[in-house]
Parts: sequence; C-alpha cells; structure tokens
Amino acid sequence: MDGLLTSSYDEQVLWNIVASVIDDRMRLLFVPIGIMVCGLPILICDTSLHKRDEVWQDDFAMMKAPDSYAYLLLASLVLCMVFNFVKVPSFVTTIVWSTALSLMLLLAIVGSSILVYLARKKSPAIGASKIIVTIILMLLIPILNVIVLLVLPFLAVLETWVALRK
Repeated sequence: MDGLLTSSYDEQVLWNIVASVIDDRMRLLFVPIGIMVCGLPILICDTSLHKRDEVWQDDFAMMKAPDSYAYLLLASLVLCMVFNFVKVPSFVTTIVWSTALSLMLLLAIVGSSILVYLARKKSPAIGASKIIVTIILMLLIPILNVIVLLVLPFLAVLETWVALRK
C-alpha cells in the first residue's frame, strides 16, 4: 500500500469511507437478518417435524399472505429505487429497506409453499421438507441464490393476480 496512499491521512479517510458504507448496509439489513436467523430454523424444524403429517403438508402448501403485503412490497421496492436519486433522511431509508427485505423474506416462504403445492400436485409423496431443503441448498450456490431469492417472492406477488394454486 506504499505506492497507493501518500499519507496516513489518506488511509484514515479511506477507512472512514469503508466503515461508513459497512455501517449503512448493516443498518439496512438488521431487521431482515434477525427475521431470517430466527425464522429459517423454525421453518426447517417445522417442516421436518411434520414431514409425515399430511394435514400439515396440505396446510403449508395452501399458506397465503394477504394481498396487501404484495402491494406493500412493490411500493417499498419502488421507494428503494427512488431513494437512490432523491436525498431523504437515513432513518426513512432504513425503514423502507427493512420493510422491503422483510416482506421479501415472508413472501419467499409463501413462494416456497406455492412450490410445495405444485410439487405435491404432481406427486403427493413429495413433502415440504424436501422442497425447503432443496431451496436452502440452492441458496448456497452462487448466482443461483440470487435467482431463487427473486423468484420465490415473485411467485407470491404473482399469485395476487394469477391463481397459481387451482
């Protein structure tokens, strides 16, 4: 780093910028990460505990979120894009991003229940635990994880207008 930075002042400015960016991103992700850390293990445990319970499997496959959640997600995502061009207080940005990411996590679970329904429609032997484990394994694969994280909430939002479970 001797040739890149001319003084310790430049190095301090660089570290302040890095710390500021990390602080901003962590503040935006605080609520969604908390939901994921608490909710994902519960979802995994629930699906594995009830893997032989047909009534629970059918209830999980028919799980829905209120339509207002889809509209709130779309509105918060639009606001997130607008806030890239319009200066607003940081607490407003934090609230909107936390709302958008939390709703995406919730609607991803609803999207996974749609996948469970479609899989059980083809073969009743396929349970929710197999689908959830497959989704989690797909989340570990780079590039595929981004696609999965966008498709699952999209399925739940799409169900607001199109009946995917008939």
